[in-house]
Amino acid sequence: MKPLFRWTCGPCLQQGLEILEESVKRTVEALGFDNFDWAICYNGLTKEQIAFVKKFIEGKSIHLILQDWSNCPVPDNVQTPQRKDGTFQPNGTLCGGTMWKVCTARLSLYSHEIIMDNDIVLLKKFPQIDQFLNSNKALILEEPVRFYGRYDCLFPQNSSNLNSGFMGLPPDYDFAKKICETWETHGKYTQLSQADEQGLLMYTLAQEPSIRIKPDQMIEILHRDFGKKITGEEEGLHFTQSNRANNHRAWIYYKEHFIK
Repeated sequence: MKPLFRWTCGPCLQQGLEILEESVKRTVEALGFDNFDWAICYNGLTKEQIAFVKKFIEGKSIHLILQDWSNCPVPDNVQTPQRKDGTFQPNGTLCGGTMWKVCTARLSLYSHEIIMDNDIVLLKKFPQIDQFLNSNKALILEEPVRFYGRYDCLFPQNSSNLNSGFMGLPPDYDFAKKICETWETHGKYTQLSQADEQGLLMYTLAQEPSIRIKPDQMIEILHRDFGKKITGEEEGLHFTQSNRANNHRAWIYYKEHFIK
């Protein structure tokens, strides 16, 4: 059985879909198309956005899967960063919507499974991916920023910061059950923000033996971050906030210099 690689994409700016298109192209090249089964899980997209995604995966064996909120591991209200007027709330501590990435928590329970946000582009294969595929451990991404919402108290102050934008799940690991156990034990919070989601999922996954991807391997760049330069030699690029904040500086630079 092949391992599964899947992206998650919810309501976002066109910019977010453009990054997903580039992510599909570059990630498949980096990891090797025949080495994985591939899927894009989506929710809240317009007909036009779905058509856009279908066009760039046309002819590729990439499954397009509509998500269902009833598969959320915890009881909470459906949320989205998109306001009623069509604009987006850029602050992830104020908006929700990212629990969708675990609706459903496992698509392939009996194989290795990687879940990645649509705003990440893999340019090279992390060496840790092969380690993960040859183990029964989780694969966890470390990041520069501490962002756990109401679950912050569960993480020691001197611990590495963890990011739920890229997660690897080993075979037979019931992620939904484990998430629910964490939720029930630690507050049963509702109206989960994007920060809460990261805290909940990463605390849960960090209870397992894990292999870590380091922050200098996945370069995280915020919307208005002028301090980080893209060279094209990075292993991974995380265009943080690009789904909700237009004219992402680093993405504009990437498009101008690295997309032909």
